[in-house]
Amino acid sequence: MEDLRPSSLTTGDHKSRPLLDTTQGANLVHYFINENLTWNETWIKQWFGANVAKHIINIGLPAHHQKDSWFWLGEESGVFTIKSAYHLVKKNTVINHPIWQWKVLWNTPIHARLKLLGWQILSNALLTREKLALAFPIFSNHCPICDECVESSLHLFWKCSFAKALWFGSLWGIRTDSI
Repeated sequence: MEDLRPSSLTTGDHKSRPLLDTTQGANLVHYFINENLTWNETWIKQWFGANVAKHIINIGLPAHHQKDSWFWLGEESGVFTIKSAYHLVKKNTVINHPIWQWKVLWNTPIHARLKLLGWQILSNALLTREKLALAFPIFSNHCPICDECVESSLHLFWKCSFAKALWFGSLWGIRTDSI
């Protein structure tokens, strides 16, 4: 059997991460769970590092062996369909209609990139940790700059202490708390 431990994949001073075929990856879980249904902490730490391993090891394991299978929670039958994914996304989408006209932004005499960024911020279309957490399990949805609040578009560009300092230090000396 091929040795897939990270230490076996070292090339010179560079350690590469294994690129696994998806069909092969589904069968590798037995390396991480011992026969007595406990985590193989050594393997997990080798593959994912101490910080990530700590989170993985906190995941509860079943009390007895059972057949593993794929199950789509968006459908009662457990079978994934594009239709069920569409309905799930549509159900979780809140459409906010702004009270002001978009023409103001699009007709402003600024660079097109800034207009696009302004539109992304105002329509909450930026990919932030807040949005990522809705789709993927991430360790923290807090702002990586201040670690005080959830990272949203509004927080990143207006409410974060770093953003406030930038706005105040700009030519206009804007105090975001007073607006």
